[in-house]
Amino acid sequence: MVNYTNRVMIALESCMGQEIAWPDRHGRAAIAEHFAALGFPGCVGLVDGTLVKLSQRPRDDGETYFDRKSNYLLNVQVICDQHKRVIFFFARMLGSCHDLTCLRRSGLWRRLDSAHLFDRGQYLLGDSGYVPLERLVCSYKRTRGDMDKVSFNTCIAHARVRNEYCIGILKARWHSLKERPGQCICNTLDTVLYHFAQFSDMAE
Repeated sequence: MVNYTNRVMIALESCMGQEIAWPDRHGRAAIAEHFAALGFPGCVGLVDGTLVKLSQRPRDDGETYFDRKSNYLLNVQVICDQHKRVIFFFARMLGSCHDLTCLRRSGLWRRLDSAHLFDRGQYLLGDSGYVPLERLVCSYKRTRGDMDKVSFNTCIAHARVRNEYCIGILKARWHSLKERPGQCICNTLDTVLYHFAQFSDMAE
């Protein structure tokens, strides 16, 4: 089983740079056109975090992956387009870390102002777990009965559901992302993700 898994991971690693890539200017324009119809002109991606459960304690600093429900977890940041295709991910942070903290540690965060990644007026959509920036539009944390804020959050939720579907499809297709009995997923999944988790490796 381990040998088969390793062979699959090697095959995935060999083609991941071709399949997961930040869209070029024309690709971003097409994404932005789609989300403009949903009320978010300039949106070129949907960002969210998901937890990947580990079946065993990681060898290095394993206690830091432990949560209050007695699980070992990784926090994976996923950005997808309008077709639920992954265009970026970052999978090097502990499950106990907040989504915003994880995104801040990624190479993408350090390049939010790069003209290579965003044209003028382009941004990502996120939930209230992130903070609003020029390149990141988020839901309101508190609406306090403000119907304009409630309506805005509803619109974001309708757009962002594609990211939830994307992650759901990913986990349904690769059950090892939920739990991998008998072997720490860090030894397989993270072997692949390690080489591509830094944004510069995928964007250049």
